[in-house]
Amino acid sequence: MTATKEANAKAIADTTSDIVAANDARKDAVENEYMRRKDAIRDARANVRANDAANTAAVVSSVASTAGDIANALDSTKPKPKA
Repeated sequence: MTATKEANAKAIADTTSDIVAANDARKDAVENEYMRRKDAIRDARANVRANDAANTAAVVSSVASTAGDIANALDSTKPKPKA
C-alpha cells in the first residue's frame, strides 16, 4: 500500500513538474514574441522618423533652390546700370 502511495505521489509530482515546465516554456515564448514585436514597432517608428527627416530636408532643399532660381530670374530682369 505504501509503495502504491509513493508511486502515485511521484506520478503527481512528475505531472506537476511537467505542467510547470510547459507553462514556463509557453511564458518564455510569449515574452520572446512580445519583445520581437516591440522591437519591430520601435524599428518601424525609427524608419518613419528617418524618412520624415529625409523628406523635410528634400523639401527645404527644393524650396531653397526655387527661391534661388526666382532671385536669379529677378536679378536678370533688372536693367544693368550704365557705366
